[in-house]
Amino acid sequence: MTALSVLRIVTGLLVFAHGARKLLKGPVAAIGGSMREHGFPESFAYVVTLGELAGLLLALGLFTRHAALAVALTM
Repeated sequence: MTALSVLRIVTGLLVFAHGARKLLKGPVAAIGGSMREHGFPESFAYVVTLGELAGLLLALGLFTRHAALAVALTM
């Protein structure tokens, strides 16, 4: 396993953990207030959560370019 593979897997799992927490609590309940404070609609929390759940795809190596783009856009 190369260093880039380890980096991809660890990054994907860390990002996925944040998305899973938001999904379990409810995206709007978890970060909706923060979205509103920064001028975004609260419903944008769903988009952010989906972007972070893409970390699982990144960790598994599925659709890595698309998953990495989703993760990068939410950061």
